[in-house]
Amino acid sequence: MEHRRAHLYKRDAEAIGFSFVGSDGVGPVATKEPSDLPFILLHVEGQAHAMGLERIEIQVHAPNEVAMRRLMGRG
Repeated sequence: MEHRRAHLYKRDAEAIGFSFVGSDGVGPVATKEPSDLPFILLHVEGQAHAMGLERIEIQVHAPNEVAMRRLMGRG
């Protein structure tokens, strides 16, 4: 965790989720509402790409249909 950058996501000054992204990996990633997960995962992908990472791995704890649909759709 000491090598990962923390991101806090807010809507109307209320925290809705967080993520950690670094050259050594991604995670944890969490949201209050599943519907916010695609937006946060897109940001995580963008941050990883900006760091020069060509591939990321994300462990998804079941059941999480929203995350799985989003990640499988992105390959």
